[in-house]
Amino acid sequence: MVSKGKSQSDIARTLQVAESTISNDLDYLGEESKQNIQKYIDNILPLEYEKTLAGLTAILKEMWSASEKADIDIRESVIVSQRGLFHEIRFAQRCLYSRGCNEIHIGL
Repeated sequence: MVSKGKSQSDIARTLQVAESTISNDLDYLGEESKQNIQKYIDNILPLEYEKTLAGLTAILKEMWSASEKADIDIRESVIVSQRGLFHEIRFAQRCLYSRGCNEIHIGL
């Protein structure tokens, strides 16, 4: 109901409970959410980060290999893409080391 924009007093009236019950429930849900996010940061995010870096490293190697075989025009395009990918890798590293990012980053 909160997600639909209802106030705590509206919810309490609808459910016929005390407003403090709604407040306590929302506090509980907030704390539970914080714990779930912390578990994700501690247990899941590091592995996903490492897998992502490994994949990006493989892509970079493949791109460099392709650029060495390509014509000059194509090579220039690949180098520009690689620079963008390099910045994405660095952004991901900063996010992990700082325990999260406060911005949305859309790459290439």
